[in-house]
Amino acid sequence: MTSEPQSHPATIRDALPNEVTFAAKVTAEAFRSEAFTNWLFDLSREPVRDHLAREFAHVLVRKWQAGNSLLVAVAGDEIVGAALVHTPGRPVRSPRWKRALSGLPRLVGLLSLGRWIRWRRVVSTLRAMQPPKDSSKPHATLVGLAVAPAHQGKGIARLLLDSVHARVEAEAGLEGTYLFTGDARNRDIYTRFGYRLVREAHGGAGFTTYHMFRARERRAG
Repeated sequence: MTSEPQSHPATIRDALPNEVTFAAKVTAEAFRSEAFTNWLFDLSREPVRDHLAREFAHVLVRKWQAGNSLLVAVAGDEIVGAALVHTPGRPVRSPRWKRALSGLPRLVGLLSLGRWIRWRRVVSTLRAMQPPKDSSKPHATLVGLAVAPAHQGKGIARLLLDSVHARVEAEAGLEGTYLFTGDARNRDIYTRFGYRLVREAHGGAGFTTYHMFRARERRAG
């Protein structure tokens, strides 16, 4: 008796232009429970959580317009996950002036969140988010990786990470992939994927930022 070949839970590819907004919404939904978000914002009310998710999605779209790569995980005809990666030297997709104009309404939206920001935590948290000073070598930055809550635990995050790493390996001038997270559980997960902790910074009592780096594989030959 032969076993049936296992099908992948999703296909990973570059987001099409008409998919970017939806991929951003999926990412924003997943990040509502992220450590940084809950540390800096009072998310006790559902309207606030929804508002923050919308603004986060608009920011992600603008990052894609600025030249960042957006990989999506597609299951059937549904986008169930995404990974945003910054690679030095990538051309922008829209002029800076156009991105600035499109960002003005979003600035108003972000300012409206001010009443729910825990302002006393902002400065120390921003300091904790600063990359290590010795990270000047050319590298990719994993800006964010998220899987829709209903599709978590199916191996989709692994597929996205594998695709990110394969792209970094294909770029001869990059030394590896950098990321940071405010979640100790994510830190442990990334460690299993070859990342090492390069800096641990505290953004206040009860909150820690973990800066991590995965060096590119050195192949003989």
